[in-house]
Amino acid sequence: MTPPIDVTRRRLLASVAATGAASFAGVGALSEDAVAYTDAATVGDGPAVRVDWRETYNGAVVDDGAAGDGPVLDVGNAQPGDSGALAFRVAGDGTDPVRVAFSLALTANEENGRIEPEREAGDDTPTGELADALEIAAWYDTGAFGVSRLGGCDGERGVGETTLVDGTLRDADAALADGVRLGGDCLGSDQQVCVGLSWSLPASVGSRIQTDSVETDLAFAVEACGGDSS
Repeated sequence: MTPPIDVTRRRLLASVAATGAASFAGVGALSEDAVAYTDAATVGDGPAVRVDWRETYNGAVVDDGAAGDGPVLDVGNAQPGDSGALAFRVAGDGTDPVRVAFSLALTANEENGRIEPEREAGDDTPTGELADALEIAAWYDTGAFGVSRLGGCDGERGVGETTLVDGTLRDADAALADGVRLGGDCLGSDQQVCVGLSWSLPASVGSRIQTDSVETDLAFAVEACGGDSS
């Protein structure tokens, strides 16, 4: 059996100052969604939004009751061929419009030594290969071609939905580490925006990454439309 790859458990709603030049719309009025979200958190000490989310791992919903302050992506012991996803709904809290930024940063890409199968596969570098093997996609979950009734906020990537990134974890870090603004300039108090994030470890990845691990920080940052950050 191929030894597991450790994709370290990380809390996803850290307080960060994420600002980005990229800006995307895809907002809609608050509504019932196709996803049965399992957890929720309020993000922001002043201006705030409500973030609902659901995690799946190999197609099964993950609900371990350990959410704490925000979503947890628990992908420990991942095997080649495994995959998972996070579905987010970010909604105004009914008070003032806010600016919301979404970011994903690669913070560690460790080799953790090289066992014999890795060496036999040609792994002779001091850094890990997992960041270049792990496939990541993030998108606006607006529904096919932006029509909410055609799969909007369903946690599945549909035809015509706006892609934020589709590549390796290293690609995702390059595209999203500085943050992208959700919902255009401001997210209204009665509006929401849904974002999907998926990961997969190809079955063809081979032995080069057997002891490798990565760590990421995924965050939402909130500030008032007048400029006060939170």
